[in-house]
Amino acid sequence: MKRQESAQRIRYTRELGRYLSRIASLLEERALEQERFFERVDAAYKRLEAIEPVALYSSHYAQTLELVNTLTARLEQLRVQPVITPEERCELGQWLAYQLNQLEKSRRRSSYSRKKQSKDQGWE
Repeated sequence: MKRQESAQRIRYTRELGRYLSRIASLLEERALEQERFFERVDAAYKRLEAIEPVALYSSHYAQTLELVNTLTARLEQLRVQPVITPEERCELGQWLAYQLNQLEKSRRRSSYSRKKQSKDQGWE
């Protein structure tokens, strides 16, 4: 039972990361027209929905889920607009890159403090 829950949690967290990276790569493609862009966003979101959500206990994964929800809401706001300018897509791409960097920074900060703490106490 625990193995199954653990495997499901790993599958879900990996798909969250994949969703974010797919959207980031879509935002980098300048030549992609709006209709095709949203088709690919929908395809990425369907893959994420196909996996059953699980409880995330790590703060890093909880922040990742929060970022996915925020990004999805922002994409839905853009979908309502008749035309998305390249500046809007660029701005969203920059925002996402910043958020992903902050997420990675917070993950590394927690692991760095553990390494630093172990060195101070003479453990290796």
